[in-house]
Amino acid sequence: MTLSTIRFALAQLEVTPCDIESNITKHERLCVEAARHDADVIVFPELSLTGYELPSLQRLAIEQQSPLIQRLSDIASIQQITIVAGCPLSGPEKTLHGITKTDKKPNIGAIISHPNGHTDFYSKQYLHDGESEFCCAGEQDYSFSVNGFNIFLAICADFTEPLHHKSAREHNAHIYLASALISQSGFETDSRILAGIAEGLECPVLLANYIGNTGGWDTAGQCSVWDKHGHLVARGSHMEEGITFCTIEHGATGSREIIRDIEFLSC
Repeated sequence: MTLSTIRFALAQLEVTPCDIESNITKHERLCVEAARHDADVIVFPELSLTGYELPSLQRLAIEQQSPLIQRLSDIASIQQITIVAGCPLSGPEKTLHGITKTDKKPNIGAIISHPNGHTDFYSKQYLHDGESEFCCAGEQDYSFSVNGFNIFLAICADFTEPLHHKSAREHNAHIYLASALISQSGFETDSRILAGIAEGLECPVLLANYIGNTGGWDTAGQCSVWDKHGHLVARGSHMEEGITFCTIEHGATGSREIIRDIEFLSC
C-alpha cells in the first residue's frame, strides 16, 4: 500500500497585544524552528498576529493586499512550509465620491500561506457570544490539501457547531484542524468536544491554542492531537511557549492511520 505522510507543528505562544510587527517576528522564528524539524504545516492560534483584542480589531484589520500578506508568503516560500496564522480580516472595500472605505466589521480570519506563493483566506463562521459586536461571521467553509491530505479548518467556536462537523464530513476531511483560544476554565469541556469530533468524523483532530493571557483570558496552552477514535495522543505544555509536533501517516484508501514522532519543543 502506498503511504503518504504529513507533519504538523502546533504553535502555542504568548502575543503582544495589538503589536502585529512584534508578533509576526515571533511567528517567523517559530516557522523557522518548525521547518528545521521537517514540519509541512504550522498552525497558530486564533487571532495570533494581534491577540484576542476585540475592541481593537477594526483598527487592526488586515486587507488582502497588505504587505504583511507578502511577508508571510515569503516566510512560507523560504521555509517550504504552509502557515496558518490568525488575524482580523477587513471587509470588502467600496469607493464613493473618491473615498475608499470598508462598509462592515472585520472577520476573525486566518491567512493560509502556501510554500508555492499562493495565499488563501478563511473567516470564522460561528461566533462566540459578544464577538458579533465587533466582528462579522464568515460564510464559506475552507479546506486545503498538503501531501494528499484534505485538511478542514476551524477557528475556535466553529468546532462547537455540529453543522461545521457535517461540512467537514461532506468535504471528506482527512484531518480536522482547529485554531483557537481556549481558556484554563474551558479546556476540559472543549477537549471533550474535540475528541467527540475525532470519533464522529473518524479522522485526527488537531488543536493550536494560546499560552498566557490575551484579551483578558487566561489561556490553557496544551496544543493537542486526538486520533480517529477520539483518543488523546499528544498534548503540549500548559505553562511554556513551544511547538507540539506530530506526523500522520495513512494509506491511499485511508484504511490505515498512524500518528507518530510526537514531541513538544519548548521555544
